[in-house]
Amino acid sequence: MTLALICAALVGSPAEAVTPAPDAERIGILELTVIGLDKTIGATAIDTLAEAIARTGRHEVITRNELVAMLNAEANKQLLGCTDTDCLAAIGAAAGVELALSGSIARLDELLVVGLQLVDVSSAAVRGRVALEYAAPLGGLPRLLELAALRLIYPAEELTPGTTRFTGLPAEATLTIDGVARGQGPTTLDGLEVGIHRLTVTAPGFELYSAPFIVLGGDAAEQTVRLTPVAPPFWTRWWFWTVVGSAVVGTTTALLLSAGEEPSGARLRTAAPGVLP
Repeated sequence: MTLALICAALVGSPAEAVTPAPDAERIGILELTVIGLDKTIGATAIDTLAEAIARTGRHEVITRNELVAMLNAEANKQLLGCTDTDCLAAIGAAAGVELALSGSIARLDELLVVGLQLVDVSSAAVRGRVALEYAAPLGGLPRLLELAALRLIYPAEELTPGTTRFTGLPAEATLTIDGVARGQGPTTLDGLEVGIHRLTVTAPGFELYSAPFIVLGGDAAEQTVRLTPVAPPFWTRWWFWTVVGSAVVGTTTALLLSAGEEPSGARLRTAAPGVLP
């Protein structure tokens, strides 16, 4: 996936505005460190986080660009590379927010890794932390960021289960979620816990399929599963029998030719009967 498509997926479509409660705490998203990815992804990732948090209606969100506009020059210098809790609290206090959010996005081999921390500005204490790993292409980053935001804002018991519909499957396919059989063929599963799950699919004539997927709170998502047909045994391929046939014909011909030849001594004896050699 190209950088332009990734950024477009991160920004997504405009979310419906949710007005926070009058006493809602303000969260300032200060910085996201980007590792192993194009640095420009950090800015769009902050926007994705801001939208996800704003949709909860629990907090008023101030993005990094808004913070930069609010802070004076000296505070903006401190904002660069500000990751420890004391620094985050100081910047948050200068911006007039109650909570400061920072974290990182990384690509480590096949894993997307997101880590976030939420700091209480008044006490410089960590209010919450979340660290997630997701074995997926870059296109999976937006949902991973949304999941991280939900885990950071909501207590686990308050997260609403989600629904996922699995399509593209033959009727005889068996679906297993996190090791538990959940149905056959194209299936819609309700009541899935918010988080990262693993889907495993077995079907006659197809290779085993196994991949992670994300469920968001109250989410109704669709996942298309593409199974890979099992390659037939080599002895059923046309080229195998072509080679075998050629070898058999060659061997038979050689044997026949060999059987039709007489020893050289016999030919000499029969060529001049009665004459001693």
